[in-house]
This record gives sequence, structure tokens and C-alpha cells, in this order.
Amino acid sequence: MIERAEKRDIFGALTERERRAKSNTQTNIYRDCIAQEQRGRADGETNAVRFNATSAAAFSHMVKDKARELGISAAGITVVTQDYAYREQSIPGKYAISVAMKMDVHKVNLAPSREAEEEYWRVYYELGEANIKLAEFIRSLGYPAFAHHPLGMGRLLMIPFAIASGLARLGRLGVAMTPEFGPRIRLACVTTDLPLAIDKPPDSHRAEYCDRCLACYRACPVQAIARELTNERGIERYVLDWQRCRSHSNYHNGCGICLKVCPYDRVSGK
Repeated sequence: MIERAEKRDIFGALTERERRAKSNTQTNIYRDCIAQEQRGRADGETNAVRFNATSAAAFSHMVKDKARELGISAAGITVVTQDYAYREQSIPGKYAISVAMKMDVHKVNLAPSREAEEEYWRVYYELGEANIKLAEFIRSLGYPAFAHHPLGMGRLLMIPFAIASGLARLGRLGVAMTPEFGPRIRLACVTTDLPLAIDKPPDSHRAEYCDRCLACYRACPVQAIARELTNERGIERYVLDWQRCRSHSNYHNGCGICLKVCPYDRVSGK
């Protein structure tokens, strides 16, 4: 509980050395592989010869088929807007392909544990690699493509693009949620000039089931999850206290209790 936690546990932050010391060996291997193998591969040379498809819809089918081949669990397409760029950054391309990869539900259900933390990092690594290869595939068709890594090493906010593409909705626990996998996903994105057919966004940006469900709110050990909606810049959402969440997670194998208790994938009509 908050009253018993040390101040640094809630409001402080671990150094990289401390985080690594508390992580298991496999987690550190995934982290090192991301740093050594995936950084610097967001962009690359574009084929000088362009592949011609019959329509934007045909290109969309090609991209989604390739995404599935690479192990990506779900994909959605929308237009690029600079409103979702990090401050002082710009997003290349006209279209955004938002992708998600599911985590193993059995390992997530062990949270908080080293097994669950390892699963989080496994998906960060494997989705990062798949996303890079998806961008490489598009460049092989003769169109520029930029891979935005699931760890946020790119230039954009993942969740707004995932919602705009119809891939996900925003949940009470502060992350994107899909009907098939609930919050047990990681997100990445490829932006490109390849002409693509746009997917329909959801009727609501929020997972409105969360208005009735308080499972994650009740389970959070540091009360980082909000009970009431907040209107921020005209958008209604549940605001997560990231400082409390991250500080607690740094000490407790990535935590993940909110992911474990969320019933969304079991009640959203899949």
C-alpha cells in the first residue's frame, strides 16, 4: 500500500544499473539485443523500381498479409497526422500502419514475476524485429517506410494511431486494448508513402466497458489507476499516474497486475 511504501518506491526512479541488476538474465538479453540489433534500422534504402498494385486496397492486403507472416497479431491503417508526433519531432510518410503483437496470457497471468517480465521484453524484441522487417518489405516495393519501435525510440505516440486505425481503444489502465487480446499487447507503427486503404476508426476512442469495470483500479497496489474520467484537451480518458506506476514496476518485475486482472478480451464480444 502507498502508506507503507518508501518515498523512492513511489516517486523515485531506478538507475539503469539498478534496473538491470533486478532483472533476470533473459530480460537483459532481450534489452541488449534491442539496443545492439534494432537501433539504427528504422529507415533504409528504398528500391528504385516501384511495384504497381491495382489499388490502395490491394496494397493494404499485401501489407497485412506480410504482417501476419512476420508474427504480428493485428494491424490497422490510418493517415499520418503530426498531432501525434513527439514534441519537436515530425512523422515521415502519409499513412500509418499500426501493429500489435500479443503476449502469452499464461505468462502474463503470473505477474508480478520474472516470467511475466521476460514475456514483456520478449514481445518488445520480437515486435520490434517484425516491425523493422515490415518497413523493409514496403521499401522493397519502391516506397519509403519508417519503423517506429515499440519501445518508443521513434517519433510518434503509438496509442492515438492504434485508435485512429481501428486497431484498439483506450482502457482505464492507460494502455491500448483490443477485443481479441485486451491490454495484453505491445504496439508499434510503420509510416510510409505507400498508398493504402484506410480502416474505419472505432465509434468511441475509449473502451467503454471500463466505465463499468473497476478490476484494475481495485487491484493496483499503488493506486496509480483513476476511478473517474478526466477531460484533457477535449478528450475524455482515465489518466494513469505514470510516476507511481513506473516506479513501482521498476521494483516488482514490471508489475503487470492490471494486465492480469483485466477481463476485456473475455467480455468484448470476440
